[in-house]
Amino acid sequence: FYEMDLEFLMDYRRYLEDKLSITTVSIHLRNLRALYNLAISRQHARLNDYPFRDGSIMKGLKGSELSQLIDLYHIQLRHC
Repeated sequence: FYEMDLEFLMDYRRYLEDKLSITTVSIHLRNLRALYNLAISRQHARLNDYPFRDGSIMKGLKGSELSQLIDLYHIQLRHC
């Protein structure tokens, strides 16, 4: 688990985002987080090295991105 740092996870997330939906990417990252938590509880990884600590890897859309999607959705509704 020592190789699974924040940089590795960010690269992995970008790789997944090119191929999968945001929801699917989040599911994969949650599964990795669960495995890491299990490794910590079984003393195969150290809590000090925990890459999910600040939450930045698990964040979804930014507020501005979400606002843009909502605006596009409303525009599409008007044209239907």
